[in-house]
Amino acid sequence: MSSENSIDISMEFFTNPDSYGDLSMTKDFKRIISCIDPRLPGRVHESAPVDPNEYKITVQTDGGAVGLGHDRALRIGIETGKPELISEGIRQDAKMRIINVLDAHHDCRFLNGLVTVLEEEANPSDFTKEALKRWDRFYGIGIIGTKAEIQLQDAAARQVELERAHHESHTLLRVVDELYPEHPNVRYMSGENRANLHVVNHHPFVGINRRWQAEQYGQEAQGYHNNLAAIIERSLLLPDVSRRGRKWRAGAAMGRAAATMTVVTRGHEGTRFLEVFPDAEQGLRFVEQESA
Repeated sequence: MSSENSIDISMEFFTNPDSYGDLSMTKDFKRIISCIDPRLPGRVHESAPVDPNEYKITVQTDGGAVGLGHDRALRIGIETGKPELISEGIRQDAKMRIINVLDAHHDCRFLNGLVTVLEEEANPSDFTKEALKRWDRFYGIGIIGTKAEIQLQDAAARQVELERAHHESHTLLRVVDELYPEHPNVRYMSGENRANLHVVNHHPFVGINRRWQAEQYGQEAQGYHNNLAAIIERSLLLPDVSRRGRKWRAGAAMGRAAATMTVVTRGHEGTRFLEVFPDAEQGLRFVEQESA
């Protein structure tokens, strides 16, 4: 299949309201937070596809549990002046998020490029900066152009040195898998990552219907899908965190999303960028953004 046909199919899927649905809950009433990987989830021990009936509509964020550990680590680094390992951030965040299940997956571009993402956060390109300005304005966080923006960039720079010194990347999946001894939560993904579309979802209550994707499109429709609104909403409601700390946390989530978008699409000519907004009349509104 040509790349032109592939992007057309992917755009058709991600601009179809039927491709979205209410976020799922587990049997014990928890939301699942997973990664933005464009491939369909496979099994725990192999990349073979699973029965589409098993798919849940999850909150997708760069790196899943690892991404949330990143956000906490940056906040703690600003508050205390001492960087926290992302592995510890994962453990502590899981304790705080009692209404969520955090997962991750093998062959993750966010995890494999973690230091590169942090470097992009510390010294953002124009493409990353434009995304951050757009999202900061939309959510009304008030990070851009303030001391908090510099604090987050400095925290990311310190995190680069910490992660390099401890060579953490290869251990982070083990940390995630140990969060819930009663069940495995690190999967393989099925098939090859051929995504040439990146989607940011600004509706806090809907996600991608993987079952519909598997049944109607299979692996032909691929796109990174980031539930940014759902993550920011949770960042602003974290218990036992100061108002300023919540703002840093939301800023870290936006910075991670923008930097990851830049890193995973860099060098992929022809990639398109879509954003999904709530709409009073149609439910969802789709806006294509300029490419890098």
